[in-house]
Amino acid sequence: MNLMIDELLGIDGDTLRPPSGWGNMWGATFGGYVAAVMLQSFERNAPEGQSVAGAHIAFARPLRTEPEARLVVDVHHRGRSGAAFSGRIDQGDATTTAGIAWATVEADQPSRVEVSPPDVGPPEAYERNVSRGGENTFVDRDFDMRRVPTPEDGTLMLQWMRLTRLRVEDGESWPVAALGLVADMVGAGQYRAAQLTAGEKYGALSLDLTIHVAAIPRGPWLLGVFENLALDRGRTIGRGLLYDQHGTFAASLTQQSLVRAIR
Repeated sequence: MNLMIDELLGIDGDTLRPPSGWGNMWGATFGGYVAAVMLQSFERNAPEGQSVAGAHIAFARPLRTEPEARLVVDVHHRGRSGAAFSGRIDQGDATTTAGIAWATVEADQPSRVEVSPPDVGPPEAYERNVSRGGENTFVDRDFDMRRVPTPEDGTLMLQWMRLTRLRVEDGESWPVAALGLVADMVGAGQYRAAQLTAGEKYGALSLDLTIHVAAIPRGPWLLGVFENLALDRGRTIGRGLLYDQHGTFAASLTQQSLVRAIR
């Protein structure tokens, strides 16, 4: 099944109707879905010729699968080189998510990139991950994720990722919003840190997510490099880098999460 990004996310104008399957057993959607919705809201309000270059998204409360929600975007600056926005997702009488973003126009200038992808095999060299228990139906439905082996005593996680229902062919560009869906995977390193430090009965609860886009990746595969930077005072900071299948550095990610006992 090949869907366009608005259809995949359930966006209809300023109304959001989370499609079936994006929620967990408690009826809340996962952070990557929320981030994708916010990015798409900003992208749709960007001036012609501009695209979202960075966004900071704060998760105030869970976005439920019901009832429908409202997308609100305010444009604070609109210029020839860039535009600045703030936005939120309102559901019922509460705001679930808030964010700020910049969109910019590409400049024809020399480039310099200080990072490079790790030396790993192609996606087909690794087995597809299968979720345990079937609680989060979107994991197996919407993602083809293939973990690259890393040391078990560290927080570095390497993973090939592909969106199974989004229309991205070889050589085609990813929609910026789709980066939000995979950006939440930065939590893998944070979760590993919580398990190694506090024990298996602890997990990480996302507070916010920052995405900076260096280059629009060309799909369908992305390589995620995720690690935890620090865990202290019940909080953990994770960092991620995304590369497309051709080795192009696409985006950097930072996420802060609370570490709490799983009940």
